[in-house]
Amino acid sequence: MLNPSNIETLIGKKSLDTDVESFLRGIDSKAEWIEEEEYNIRTWLSRQAGIEIRADFESGQITHVYLYGPRAKKFGQFHGVLSRGLSTDMTRDELQFVLGPTWKTGPTHDAWVCSHDKIMTEYGPDGKINKLVFGIL
Repeated sequence: MLNPSNIETLIGKKSLDTDVESFLRGIDSKAEWIEEEEYNIRTWLSRQAGIEIRADFESGQITHVYLYGPRAKKFGQFHGVLSRGLSTDMTRDELQFVLGPTWKTGPTHDAWVCSHDKIMTEYGPDGKINKLVFGIL
């Protein structure tokens, strides 16, 4: 069974598995997978929950989980609990303190490679998270 307090644990799971479908229905019963064959992806999107999930079109494997912060346009804020003590309310300095040295960095983004995933962020002008992305290695 999936742990609802760690949505990033969806990475690597199959998008149509019963546990995944049940987990996602619990977040937003109206959201559905959208087939985007021309981009070779399937996307599950809940604007109200601030979540976007992408899976490989052919294998169905979930490759990315996007979580939106309070300043993201067209999305509500993701309010769930994340592993490592992360939250979309964190500032850049707080995130860097928790995750340590970045793998890549730029004026509005950072990226880390962790033991089993990669984490990417996009920041607003105030240094707060617009988008927090977990991806498969």
